[in-house]
Amino acid sequence: MRNSLAFRIIALSGVWIIMALVITALLLRYFYNDHAAQYYDKHVSLHLEELLGASSFDPDGTFRLAFDPSDPRYHIVHSGWYWEVRQAGKTLQSSPSLGGGALNIGDARSSENLEIREAKKI
Repeated sequence: MRNSLAFRIIALSGVWIIMALVITALLLRYFYNDHAAQYYDKHVSLHLEELLGASSFDPDGTFRLAFDPSDPRYHIVHSGWYWEVRQAGKTLQSSPSLGGGALNIGDARSSENLEIREAKKI
């Protein structure tokens, strides 16, 4: 039976099907992870643009927000969604979700370019 042509065709077909399924699973996982990362980056960029749009300095140099960011997660303490505005190492304003803490941004430096970084709460 093992030497029959039908057995060899079925066995070889099974090997090809298993290889195709493994390759398909790897591709689906890669594309899903890539899509999720792009979605997250766009989502965070929208929040950053909203925060930038609400930010201004009064004539006396005081920083203020015209409105709070719309996402309610910024108002839930320790939600994992935080923002903080700093100038020259001094925190000007931060989200209520920080609960009085600060963000550890490490060696981040001022830049003319828009930068999104992951930071941990101190």
